[in-house]
Amino acid sequence: MSSEDEPTGQERSGKFVGWCGIPRDLNGNQMGNTQTDPPVTNEDEIRGIKQGLLFPYIKEPRAYHCPADNMRKSLYDRTGVFVTYSIPKCLYGFPNDASASYNQQIRRFGEITAPSTRYVFVEAAETRNWNSSHHFVMAAPEYSNLATWGWWGPIAINHGDSSVLGFCDGHSEMRRWRDKFTIERVDKLLKTGATVYGTDYPPPEQTQDIEYMAAGWAYRYKGIR
Repeated sequence: MSSEDEPTGQERSGKFVGWCGIPRDLNGNQMGNTQTDPPVTNEDEIRGIKQGLLFPYIKEPRAYHCPADNMRKSLYDRTGVFVTYSIPKCLYGFPNDASASYNQQIRRFGEITAPSTRYVFVEAAETRNWNSSHHFVMAAPEYSNLATWGWWGPIAINHGDSSVLGFCDGHSEMRRWRDKFTIERVDKLLKTGATVYGTDYPPPEQTQDIEYMAAGWAYRYKGIR
């Protein structure tokens, strides 16, 4: 996130550039997240990392990859996916649209309440050639217009039944998932080769994980603290 007086969502040459850039080939051409030939290599992803807004501050590409993320293969080019982490969409700095009240994104660090409890990096289980758009989406109230939270994008479980989350105050935690539904959903998406993930709502007796993720979602919607 940017400083208090400098909004995110910066642009280069009139185009939005995220925290992590789109993979590029040796000629500097952006690569597609569903292309099959040529495959998107780790080197292509690293060239994309170097175009991102975070790279001037974290210049070691290996920091963007979890060593435990070594089994995931793209459904399209069948190569490994190098960038492990995604940023929640509510912190991704998308421009606000005054006509769309559900899409008012956080743009300044000072808008984040209780930053030690709000995650900014999430391990993703994206199955396209790379973590498409590099953002993680929940079925949050600002998107669904519902009070009930649900899963949308696939969270990765690379450490047994656990995942690493990085928080807005700079610390990280290993979250051990409690609900069978959480773990089985990820397994199902990976095994079935889903490319459109959809939203899934856990049964009433298995809501510990979704409640934890809802509490850590930085955007506070309609009076939610």
